[in-house]
Amino acid sequence: MGKMRVCLFLGMVLFSCAAIADDANVHIGETGYLRSANGDNVIVFKSQDAMSKAVQLSKAGADSQLLVQYVACLVPTGTKILVITGEISSAFWSGAEGTSDVMVITGPYAGCKGVVNKKYVQQ
Repeated sequence: MGKMRVCLFLGMVLFSCAAIADDANVHIGETGYLRSANGDNVIVFKSQDAMSKAVQLSKAGADSQLLVQYVACLVPTGTKILVITGEISSAFWSGAEGTSDVMVITGPYAGCKGVVNKKYVQQ
């Protein structure tokens, strides 16, 4: 996927919502899927700090090309992931601040590690 296409998706995906039932949580060491409610791609950020900065810049109206530096990968909804312990966020466990540390385990982005909003992590 080209850089420009990534930039176009970035703004749309940052604030899209996913409805998840509480019993659908995926825990550390378990596999799950990244899903957005509207079928858009899901952004895997390089770190919690990167995610926070990208959201702040997006809210401030920053150029989407500036936000790309914070993205580890952009994956299609339905991509299979493994929830991992705070390897990326340095947290004691995944899930700090409403996020999950994940590793993409299928598709062209297999091996990509990063942080996602917990609302996208589903069974």
